[in-house]
Amino acid sequence: MRSMRLPILSLFVAAMTVPLACGTGRGMPVDGDGGPSDGAADGGLARPVEIGTGAEAFEPLSDGQTLPIIAGPQGGFHLWAAARVREPIDPENLSLRFRVLLDGGTQSDNTWKLSLVQNGDAWEWFALTEVLSNPDAVRGKEVEFRLDVTDTAGRTASDARRIIPVGP
Repeated sequence: MRSMRLPILSLFVAAMTVPLACGTGRGMPVDGDGGPSDGAADGGLARPVEIGTGAEAFEPLSDGQTLPIIAGPQGGFHLWAAARVREPIDPENLSLRFRVLLDGGTQSDNTWKLSLVQNGDAWEWFALTEVLSNPDAVRGKEVEFRLDVTDTAGRTASDARRIIPVGP
């Protein structure tokens, strides 16, 4: 029983260090596609939302990248999904919606409600499973991997990459 105390205490301490809000009054305007508007303080370099992948850490995605389809232990299939947000998006109780779109049709649609963890000037979460009910429909085809976020203040932003799912 004693060996369980340290991991549980570590999780509690990590959860308590997540910031309660990222509103510093320096927020940058958000345009319709989730990227900073032309008036962004950083010159448009940092996006308020970035879709990624990764089972152990946030890994950025680029257009045209292949992404492995993972065969889960219970017989299902998924892609690893990850999210990174910056101001003005509040990382507390954030609604994350990941979708895989092919030729205008939705192949996968999963929603998560999370408080992200700070990593430098951004907040991240990784190892989310984007469940694929029919991996054959997307295997080897270019699809849109999309992330839409909504924070508790109603601010929304999106990001998407054209990826190619490959694998089993």
